[in-house]
Amino acid sequence: MGTKIARGAWQEGIYQSLIAGEKIIHPVGLLKGDKKYKFSEKYTKSFENLLERMEKAGYVVHCEPAVEGGYLDATFSVSKQEAGQSISPAEKRWY
Repeated sequence: MGTKIARGAWQEGIYQSLIAGEKIIHPVGLLKGDKKYKFSEKYTKSFENLLERMEKAGYVVHCEPAVEGGYLDATFSVSKQEAGQSISPAEKRWY
């Protein structure tokens, strides 16, 4: 049994959207009210951990910065890395 990529319901929802081929806006950018200020660091770290585990599992994470270059408004998508496919370090990093 391998390591589970998504940990918790919040990450599972994001993971399922990404592997279904959907593009998502950075989920922390969508937080509202008190959650945005109290928990944004926690959720940002959680999202980054999910993306790191996806990379280790062979997914390539794509990040399109927002119009003004903001990370919390960036759009993310993933693709599955083919066996033997080489990804440059510049393509690998999404933050």
